[in-house]
Amino acid sequence: MHKVIKMLRETPNIYNTWRLSNPDVLIDLSNADLSGLNLSGQYLMNINFKNANLSNTVCISTVFCGSNLENASFTGANLSNTCFGPLDDMPLILMHNKLGYYLTKSAVLKNVNFEEANLYLANCCECNMDGAILVDAKTEQANLSKAYWGGVILSAY
Repeated sequence: MHKVIKMLRETPNIYNTWRLSNPDVLIDLSNADLSGLNLSGQYLMNINFKNANLSNTVCISTVFCGSNLENASFTGANLSNTCFGPLDDMPLILMHNKLGYYLTKSAVLKNVNFEEANLYLANCCECNMDGAILVDAKTEQANLSKAYWGGVILSAY
């Protein structure tokens, strides 16, 4: 998946255009080191990010619906307005694309490390957050409704 990582390092339009044209491609970025990248505005739906390092990433308005982020690290990441849970209003560009299906699915956030992450206005609705670490995370106005919270470590402000 080095091709995908290369596209993600470039600009959102390159990856998003490719992804919209290739909705059936299964992307496995498990164990990938994506730390420090600007992933803002990316359509990162239905991707395996298990054990990935997403520390210090900028993910403003990024869409992770339907992705597996189990054991991933978002330590120090800016996740403002990021969508992990199902979207009520589907973007027009995805309405008639196979990727649109994943906007109805929640991301798996089991054991994710959100320590010191900014989750302002993030949508984590209906996500499995079992064992997630939210120490010193900014959760102001985040949508955490109907999330599964077993074993979560909290110390958010």
